[in-house]
Amino acid sequence: MCYKTCMRTSTLLAVACCLGMSSTVAQQIVPAEPTVTAFECPEYPALAASNRLQGVVKLRVTTDGHHAVDVKLLSGHPMLAPTAYHNVQTWKFADHPPTTFVVTYYFVNESSRDSDSAAKCAAKMELPTKVTVSTKLGGPQSERTNAPASWKEYTYPADNFAVSLPAAPNPHKDAQFPDVNMTVYTSGGVTLRAEDAPHGCDSAISDQLKMLEEFKSGRSRPSVAQPQFQLNLSSVRQGSVEGRPFLEFEQTVQASTNDYERWYCVGRKLYVFSAAWPVGQARPESLERIVRSFRLLNK
Repeated sequence: MCYKTCMRTSTLLAVACCLGMSSTVAQQIVPAEPTVTAFECPEYPALAASNRLQGVVKLRVTTDGHHAVDVKLLSGHPMLAPTAYHNVQTWKFADHPPTTFVVTYYFVNESSRDSDSAAKCAAKMELPTKVTVSTKLGGPQSERTNAPASWKEYTYPADNFAVSLPAAPNPHKDAQFPDVNMTVYTSGGVTLRAEDAPHGCDSAISDQLKMLEEFKSGRSRPSVAQPQFQLNLSSVRQGSVEGRPFLEFEQTVQASTNDYERWYCVGRKLYVFSAAWPVGQARPESLERIVRSFRLLNK
């Protein structure tokens, strides 16, 4: 992660002044921000809203002149970051020279906030550098957010599964892994990633299990670079469903958030469930229901 962008910018400007560089020259080296032509309207994460969690998420976005080809999380709470991360991947741009820019998402608990009527979005979209999402949204989107969940089974033949969800997800590719054939599904605070594994996925689960066993035995510890992750040793479960291996575990992130993962290998397809919730609170009720409802279409 990088938290020194402002410091580096200030330093460069100071050096420019000392060298007598004109403001015109300095402006010439600053690339123009790309124009966003289409996007999906982000909604406040339900779990974060119910816990009155607010915060700021910063992402560094790299484009190829048409689409976002790389998105890096610079900072942000684990319960808010996925919404921002997945939303920016829905953006489409007018043709432009490849560039990199930073966008900041503000998640705020407010009694009211004007919607972006021009963009027909209940969030305030000041693209491409600022997005403000409020827990209080107006119009039809607010009605959808406050309405009781309507559970139903959704089927996805391309990824060979069906699952019961409280709302329809928006399947999309994961720009963080452009070279991997992976589709992301998110609903009810739970994310499912379906990834193609041309050479099989048994080794992915066995490697993950080996790492967890090393943590459990004390032979390995979290790296100094990422001390905020702490494995819940009692949560580690492994087994098989109809002869296919799975691995399930929880970890604490930044001492404030529980992170759940369940890996399930089916031949050349790897399915990974994940969810996050505040430390000290029970698992989301939707998590167990969603995970247990998962079934394969063709066995």
